[in-house]
Amino acid sequence: MILVDGGLSQCSSSTSIAWCAPLLTISFALWVCVTIGILCGMELLSALLHALRLHWVEFQNKFYRGDGIKFVPFCSPTLAATSGSMRDRRESRRFINRCCA
Repeated sequence: MILVDGGLSQCSSSTSIAWCAPLLTISFALWVCVTIGILCGMELLSALLHALRLHWVEFQNKFYRGDGIKFVPFCSPTLAATSGSMRDRRESRRFINRCCA
């Protein structure tokens, strides 16, 4: 808050508009430049991280062979069959037949 304490607070108490107008103009221009600089930096960082992520994903695909163990989802018939209503029981039987067969 150096800008407010050192410069802009004096402008509000000063009676000379000739001194306040250039100070406010320069302060506003500085604020705009800093704000746009921060936004451009954030956009640059976002683009850089996205490109790095894509390079990493493409790099990892070079070494993928797909010769691992096939995924089998967990299925517990006792957990699936303990629902309350008749509709839930029918749904749980369909679920058991699909995943535990």
